Amino acid sequence: MNRSIHRRFFTAARSVAFSVALCAAFSASLVACTTPFVPPAVTPALNGLSGSYTGSYDAGIVKASVAVEVAQGGSIASITILSHTCSSIGKKAEAITGRVIKEQKLEVDVVAGATVSSKTILKAIETALRAPKEGQE
Repeated sequence: MNRSIHRRFFTAARSVAFSVALCAAFSASLVACTTPFVPPAVTPALNGLSGSYTGSYDAGIVKASVAVEVAQGGSIASITILSHTCSSIGKKAEAITGRVIKEQKLEVDVVAGATVSSKTILKAIETALRAPKEGQE
């Protein structure tokens, strides 16, 4: 009888230890795979701007560089993605440039399934549009 209780106790203890180790490993994997925080892009005032401006943003696992063409009246005429380092899924975020041109603002819906890439491209556009006001061209 004593051996039976002893065996059950150690079997239960091993199960608990295994469960704790499994939870710790799972928690560590979640920390390693966290999505980087990219702050929302804000459209700067474009009045008085015209010309071509470049900007970039580095979100760690995603990076983007863009060239933005601003027309005489201060409207965004075109956006060219110069580089975009991301996963294959993130490439579809490059379509966000069309939304920005159509709506003439950076506060647009991100591309579903490519949130970090979308936000990174928007921040690169914001950086380009802020560059002239900060004395960088």
